[in-house]
Amino acid sequence: MKSTTARNNYLLVRDNGTVHYWFSKFLTDKFTNPHTRELTAQSCRVLHRFLSSANIELALRATEGFCLTYDETKALIALCWRPLPEIEAMSDRKVTLLTSPHSGKNAPRTA
Repeated sequence: MKSTTARNNYLLVRDNGTVHYWFSKFLTDKFTNPHTRELTAQSCRVLHRFLSSANIELALRATEGFCLTYDETKALIALCWRPLPEIEAMSDRKVTLLTSPHSGKNAPRTA
């Protein structure tokens, strides 16, 4: 996703050229400081990448009365430590592999 402005609107544009309406509306309505908008947009981009790789549809989950499970929340937090260009360049499989519960268990430990 890329960010851009059009008149007074802050827009997040998907890779296929369509505007992500909900994130764009949220950023335009809630934030006036450009630096805060950009930081929040980066967070939205990480969230979008996580949701798309895990095939999570928040609208459907909202009808069931929840958003993310505890394990999904922990995985999303762990993903946030990586640089944004790296996250956006990863394949869905790589993101899923990095955020799986078993991803850190077999890693070599340094003393």
